[in-house]
Amino acid sequence: EGLLRAAESRLRGAEAAERQAAWRLEKRTIDAPVAGEVADVFRRVGELAGPSAPVVSILPEAGYKLVAFLGEASLAGLDLGERLAVRCDGCPEGLTATISFISDGPEFTPPVIYSVENRQKLVYRIEARLDPEARLLRPGQIVDVSTAAP
Repeated sequence: EGLLRAAESRLRGAEAAERQAAWRLEKRTIDAPVAGEVADVFRRVGELAGPSAPVVSILPEAGYKLVAFLGEASLAGLDLGERLAVRCDGCPEGLTATISFISDGPEFTPPVIYSVENRQKLVYRIEARLDPEARLLRPGQIVDVSTAAP
């Protein structure tokens, strides 16, 4: 009976040591708040980072979007959910995006001089979610869009 108690005591000690090791590992593991791609690294191994200082910049999977500005004539008949054809130099054919936002009001393209003659400079901001095959585009990359999606 004494051997059984000693074995149970060692078992409890080993379980406590395992819980403590798991806790220490958890404290050393950093999880990103969102799934995505690391866009930039601000701190490297051995560099000091403060408690609130970012270490990396993450481009969330849901954060891929295309921003375009369309003239008044191009905006006519455009609706949320409509697909856009996306083209760029060196990109494969058939890239598409789905319109997720259309601005309620126009903006002026620079220079801002309000007159009837400059009315064609009014543009509307639209945003579109990139379809999975278009995720090869990089942030800030220049693309051409058209409303006639393939």
